[in-house]
Amino acid sequence: MELPKTLKIGGLIYQVLCDPQYQPYLDDESAWALSNRKFRKIYFDPLSDVAQRKSTLVHEVLHAARYLSGHELSDFSDEERIVKSLAISLYTIIVDNPDILHYLLANE
Repeated sequence: MELPKTLKIGGLIYQVLCDPQYQPYLDDESAWALSNRKFRKIYFDPLSDVAQRKSTLVHEVLHAARYLSGHELSDFSDEERIVKSLAISLYTIIVDNPDILHYLLANE
């Protein structure tokens, strides 16, 4: 399954990119993706596998949502720690309970 080409986060459209030409944007060898909030782009490592991309997608969406909330954290490591723990939890909840999405998207 392919990554979505765009994501709407807080009313803003983020472009999702996964191509070797974007590899230089991943400034850390341990990073699977990177969100650029100024240009509203999320760059994925093209060498990552599908399972890694799925959990990383949730992680990067949470970074974008945190930024749009207006709550600035003074230390990026604090943000990364918080986002990482929330992303893992949220991803496993969604995967283990797919009916949650059906319920949230229902027009009732």
